[in-house]
Amino acid sequence: MPDLTTESVVADYLRYKLNSEGLQCPFTEAPERSDPPTPFQNALRRETRKIEVQYQRNMNGEAITDSFHLTPTNASSTFHSTVHVLFHSGQNAQGTGNSVQASAGRICSLLAFSGVFVVHCVRNEMPQLVEQVAQWTIDYINANLLAWINQNGGWIGLFQPPAVPQDPWMPRYGIMLGVAALGAVTALAMKLARLKGLF
Repeated sequence: MPDLTTESVVADYLRYKLNSEGLQCPFTEAPERSDPPTPFQNALRRETRKIEVQYQRNMNGEAITDSFHLTPTNASSTFHSTVHVLFHSGQNAQGTGNSVQASAGRICSLLAFSGVFVVHCVRNEMPQLVEQVAQWTIDYINANLLAWINQNGGWIGLFQPPAVPQDPWMPRYGIMLGVAALGAVTALAMKLARLKGLF
């Protein structure tokens, strides 16, 4: 299996997410889809779907983007403020500090968020934002998370069992932390955005 790149992972996942919702993917260039899906693609899709379902359960049926009032003007600030809080939760309200809190659950949450974000854009007649969201996701991962991903077995390593056996609840716990972080992040980002007058 060839090495995965951030670009190929993000493009494949966003294309899959749009196609699974019956929407056309507006990428001008994207790597060919593997058919059937690879074990990595299946694992990523399964985990991001769990995050979306768990988020909806925790938020009484609301989808991740239900509270968004996206426009082409505020899409970048909405995306970046949400992602910042996702990976910097636990820091002070001003968001100071450079410590990115990386984990497989948070990375899956980022991809789940990016996926529902592009679906929301296409459904709300803003397909021109899809490539921008893909690039924002790629840029954030490469700048802030890629070193952690590489230190933990690369993209494939996200879904491999750890070398040291853990309790059976640990994988579920990691994903639950990702879901909880995404829920808290979305609510907080929307509140901060409203306070800053973005909506």
